[in-house]
Amino acid sequence: MTDTNETMNSTSNGEQYFLKGMAHLKGIGQTKDEGLAAANLLDASDINHPISLAACALLYFCGIGVTRNTQTAAEFAQKYLAIEPTGRCARIAQEVIDGSLGSQNALKALHSLDNKNASLVNDPVSNPDQARQAKNKQNYMIGGGVVLALLLVVFVLIPNIGSGGASSEDPSKLFTSDEINVAKQRALERAGLYRTEARNQTSNEEK
Repeated sequence: MTDTNETMNSTSNGEQYFLKGMAHLKGIGQTKDEGLAAANLLDASDINHPISLAACALLYFCGIGVTRNTQTAAEFAQKYLAIEPTGRCARIAQEVIDGSLGSQNALKALHSLDNKNASLVNDPVSNPDQARQAKNKQNYMIGGGVVLALLLVVFVLIPNIGSGGASSEDPSKLFTSDEINVAKQRALERAGLYRTEARNQTSNEEK
């Protein structure tokens, strides 16, 4: 019974430290002070308050109220995962450990920790790398659409020209094989041009 009471008290104290730390971090109900925010969150982490462990990982990852140290950030993230391997901060903690978490997403996640309904999953639009990849994919899809349209003209529309007219002449007689080959070549060249333009645009944006 004593152990249960101690656990409940520890959880309650951890929650109080956590909420006070977040209040100092945001300046809501408390003086905005990143140092005091870090101090309270570290106190909560000392008694293994899970969400505070995740918060400390993000504090060290961003260098807020503490000296930035990605190794220490990873250690706090590992402690969090040891307690809540599938918790709401699990993905963020893993990204802190492998270094794939961006600074802006880390800051966003930190400020969302006291909102239990907030999603801590990265927004693909706010992630520059993911946004660039999405745009590249869009460019190639546009280029691919152009290719399909040109090939459609060459292989479908051209052979059917005149099929609905007064003359019932064989469509294959409308164009010579050389003319058809030239049309195919032009379609492929135009497709290559669109792909090259898409690559050049992507390269310029990355620079």
